[in-house]
Amino acid sequence: MNKLLSSLKSSFRRMLLCSLVVTLTMPWTLLAQAKSEKSASLQVVVDDLGYEKSQPCLVRKDKDIYVRLKKEDYERMEQQAFLGISLLQRIRDLERLYRQIKEIIETTSAVVDFVKEFLNIEDFDIFDGLNGSDDEFEHISGVVMSPGFVEFEVTTTDESLNFDDIVSSNFLEFDLYYNKNLFAVDHIEGKGIFGDEYKTIALSQKTSGAKDRIKLPLSDLLTNQVVFRVYLAPLDHETIEVGDKTALDIRYYKRVPLNDDGERIPPLQYSFSEESASEIVVAVV
Repeated sequence: MNKLLSSLKSSFRRMLLCSLVVTLTMPWTLLAQAKSEKSASLQVVVDDLGYEKSQPCLVRKDKDIYVRLKKEDYERMEQQAFLGISLLQRIRDLERLYRQIKEIIETTSAVVDFVKEFLNIEDFDIFDGLNGSDDEFEHISGVVMSPGFVEFEVTTTDESLNFDDIVSSNFLEFDLYYNKNLFAVDHIEGKGIFGDEYKTIALSQKTSGAKDRIKLPLSDLLTNQVVFRVYLAPLDHETIEVGDKTALDIRYYKRVPLNDDGERIPPLQYSFSEESASEIVVAVV
């Protein structure tokens, strides 16, 4: 019987410690405020667990209830409470520091944007030249070209029309001019096209040495503008040399009928994009 009582007392102490960690606002006072009905129900539970009334676990004084604890239980609870308070304070400090850093970053960003707008400065990369250029293209043979591509822009001449109103069989068709003695088309890529499915149309020997006639399939016909990049590969990586280069050009080749003003205006306009290079240069062999 005594062993059973000791076991129940130990279990009750553990339960009481868990509740005190949550309810005590100042762990060193051990003072709990409770309503009378809650205190009465708690006292009944204590009595039912077998505590002698001459040695109560709870001591009442007016509206206050004092909890009787062993010294080691109190010290353990006090240590856990102080650890919890310390962690909470650190979290608050980190949160305050985060807000300060966030305000500094936002303020700095606003100042930089204002200065760029005031001085009409475009964005630039401070690491440009250290990490290589985004314009480079390395062929599988190891030949590196910089710039490695030329970017073209195609738009409908009449802005009220889209590609679906003009092109046939979902293809853009154009002549691509470059030095075919040194290079060949490696691949074409861009948003709104199927660059890996382009076709080269056979030309007569008279003109085949100067240009490729290409059919480039569109993936989006309901637009009036598309931008794509043409990448060239060395025709013979054994004979290509650093500094070898070729200019590129693009042209609409189909015959255009005369309009009412006696002019021939193609339905599609091919041109270099605004920031594109006009040639490809071998940088490494």
